[in-house]
Amino acid sequence: MSQRAQRSLETARNAVPEGTFAVGAGLLVAGITAYAFQIVSFRALSKGDYTALNGLWVLVFVVAPGMFLPLEQEVGRALADRRARGVGGGPLIKRAALLGGVLTVVLIVAALAAGGPLSDNLFHGRTALL
Repeated sequence: MSQRAQRSLETARNAVPEGTFAVGAGLLVAGITAYAFQIVSFRALSKGDYTALNGLWVLVFVVAPGMFLPLEQEVGRALADRRARGVGGGPLIKRAALLGGVLTVVLIVAALAAGGPLSDNLFHGRTALL
């Protein structure tokens, strides 16, 4: 690698926090594999099966993380604050785990309560996906 390219790479590494490139590479791999999964599924399954699987995929990879992301962000912020003040994070983690568990139970109950319409409209009658 030339010295100029080496300096440019070093400048880029110093401009961002440690681990940024690893996270970026992970996101790239996740995006490529998700795209490949969609293409392979589309070609291998019937239209009805693919539509049902795609509905499940959206729930698992889009809706579910969106439900828990605020909790994750708040816990991360609060832990950083507690660490900066020299306070342990045990009580915070316990409360967050309890809240995450309650949210999980609420989502499961809601999914079961809406099971019929969800199965019919989103999964094309394939109740096993619920």
